[in-house]
Amino acid sequence: MTAWVKPTRKGEGEAHLLGEGMSQFAITYYNTQFCHFYIGSGGNHLKDYLTMNKWQHVAASFDGKRMKMWIDGRVVGGRDSDTETISSGGTFHISSAGPPDMPRFKGLIDNVRLYNRGITDEEVLKLVTAEAQDHDLGVMIANPESAEATVQFFHEHPNPIDHREVDNRILLANDRIGIEFHRSDTGFQLSGLYDIANRHDFLARVVDYYKNPTTREFLAYGRLVRPLEFESSDAMPMLEYAKGWTVPALSSGVFLSEAGELCVFVVNASRDEQVWKASIDPMRYGLPEGATLQVEEIEFDGKVRTFEKSARGALNLEHSTPGRGFSVFHISSV
Repeated sequence: MTAWVKPTRKGEGEAHLLGEGMSQFAITYYNTQFCHFYIGSGGNHLKDYLTMNKWQHVAASFDGKRMKMWIDGRVVGGRDSDTETISSGGTFHISSAGPPDMPRFKGLIDNVRLYNRGITDEEVLKLVTAEAQDHDLGVMIANPESAEATVQFFHEHPNPIDHREVDNRILLANDRIGIEFHRSDTGFQLSGLYDIANRHDFLARVVDYYKNPTTREFLAYGRLVRPLEFESSDAMPMLEYAKGWTVPALSSGVFLSEAGELCVFVVNASRDEQVWKASIDPMRYGLPEGATLQVEEIEFDGKVRTFEKSARGALNLEHSTPGRGFSVFHISSV
């Protein structure tokens, strides 16, 4: 099943979006703003967070053995199903009238598709790319020529701290790191973090250093889950570039793997060390409710250092990021 979904208000309870029901197959929207995909029973499910007042593409697949779920073309969950058969044959509902006391979905649903087979990453991404513009979603498509030009700018930029705007891309560089953002109507995406001296894209490099093979499924070049919200009593320092254009000293990106693990990047584009705090609500970022979390810091050379062994509930990160540097964290449930 696939569809574009735009929640406009939180519901009461769990509202039906698509399908025949939890005991067959269904996608629902809960009042915690999580979208659930069920096969066969309420306990056999996947879920991920949906943002209010924003179109998002939701896709869910079951091939008789494995369940998989995507948001905006990004894999947000996958598991072996507890059941291999579905007692289908009922009525397929898009939302539902139902009894008066039944929870209602408050929002919009568009372009619903139902398949009689499992679907692939490539099929989902093709749908998202084709229909993104009609649903106010910016999609980043890799271009080898653009990548080559970006690396050339990182190595040959004329000024000690320099920037360049090319189409929908913004490049920032100093003598140590290069940063690439993609800009769309829906905001900025961190798409490149380049180690100039060693000629490595750190986003790709850090994935290779993870000790758990499943973390290789992080979409380092895809849409971010959502940025961190920095907590500070002072205003965020802003850096001014040519044409009066400014960017915050700190930017961040959070990626979610199919295995339900987070990778957090914090980039400091200023010359000075920046001390920051940020709180992560595990459920908001797709982690299990009540889970015990382990936080590891991935150092610049790829070494792993335990930052927090057994955190529960809201996770408070407090750290300092060096000037013209970055901090990387790996968060998993234990």
